[in-house]
Formats: sequence, structure tokens, C-alpha cells
Amino acid sequence: MVATLPGLRVGLNCTLELDTEEAAEGEELKSRIEDLHDDQVLIAWPTRRGQNVAAQVGDLVFLTVPTFDSRGQALPTLYLDGEVLARSPGSAEGVATLTVRVLAVGRQQQRSHFRLYLTLQPIDCAVWERDFGASESEGYWRPIGATVTDMSGGGFGLQSEDNVSEGSRVRLRVPYPYGSGDFIVDARVAKVFTATAAGRTRYKVGTSFEQMDRVQRERLMRCIHRFQIEQRRRENSRATVR
Repeated sequence: MVATLPGLRVGLNCTLELDTEEAAEGEELKSRIEDLHDDQVLIAWPTRRGQNVAAQVGDLVFLTVPTFDSRGQALPTLYLDGEVLARSPGSAEGVATLTVRVLAVGRQQQRSHFRLYLTLQPIDCAVWERDFGASESEGYWRPIGATVTDMSGGGFGLQSEDNVSEGSRVRLRVPYPYGSGDFIVDARVAKVFTATAAGRTRYKVGTSFEQMDRVQRERLMRCIHRFQIEQRRRENSRATVR
């Protein structure tokens, strides 16, 4: 039940993103928690230039809610991912609202820890190298054959045909999973494992992101949580059929 989540209460301001064709990519809209009941959150219908933004029943909604304890001290930010269950256009006596059924909950410290396992072909993947005796500025990007095998808010896992050294810089460009556009970032090789099977050697590479800004990180984590939502929806659908 969402009402039992620490720090979540009626009256809190929040921001949200809508996953609709009309919504601008990464646009954050202001809202407010109006009521809490079971797995549902009632929020003020966000507006753009004085008009209610387009929102339909079934649309995905991503809420970011800063929370506080009874003394006003900041608690971890809550991330509520869900879908629009009902709409109320409002009246002279009340504000327009959206009822959101919460499908997944994350906290600020935990969001980057969830690891999404998938197979994703990079648009570009290269390692920074330099010849013996050359300075760092004289290095060059060497393309490598690699596939993304997992991702989190902290880094990607790769399966590479080419050996790379721990500590190396890696340049990655991959399409956002469950989102539009490309994710471009520099990473550092944290660990490398060698795997040989059927006479073929491959390298499992773990990386950690470097110099990734807040917007990039938030967008990546939204994509990861969107996967969780879709996974829960499929599980709920299978349970309903049974």
C-alpha cells in the first residue's frame, strides 16, 4: 500500500513524466499528491500553458516525490512508476486529477542498483589506446566488437570479442531500451573476465560510467524502471488469464 511508504503523504509536491506520443522527451511536469488509497495515488492533473496536458487511461506515469520526516528532515526521494487508472476533469469546487496505479517503487539510493539483463548491439563501442611511449593526448579510439549484456545506473556489462585492460576508457553509444534516442557516455573498465568455450575466447567486461550528468542518469534509470513496469504488467496479465 502506497500510504505506508515512509515520508509519502497528501500535500507533497512532486514532478512527473508522461510516456505518451504528445509528451516532450524528458519533460518534467509539476503536480501534487491529493490522496492515497491502496496501490493508488491521486495527483493534480498537470498543466502546460494553462491547459491540462494530454493524458489517457493506460498511459505510463513516472512520479518523483521528495519526502520528509515529521521534523522536516529530507528522506530518500521516492520514484513511483505506474499507469493512469482514471481521470477527473475537475470543477469549480475541485481540481482536475489523475488516478495513478503504482506498479513499481524505487528510492534514490536504490534506483541505480537494479541491473537489467538484455542483449543490445551498440551503435559505437571503442577503447582509448595509445602506442608505447605516446602521451595520453596522442591516443586514439580503437573500435571493438562488443555486445551490451546488462545495464544499471552505474555502468554497463559487455561481452567483447577483443581483450581490453582494466582501467581503460570506453566510449559507448547505444539506443535507449524502452525509449527513443541514443545513450552516449564514457565509461571506465572496472573488471575483465576471460571465458573460453568450444575453442573460442570471449571477454566479459564490467564498466562504470564517468562524467554522466543527472539528466542522462535519470533518463537511463527511467528506461530500466520502464522495463520493470512492463515486466510486472505481463506477469499480472498472465495471472489474470489463469
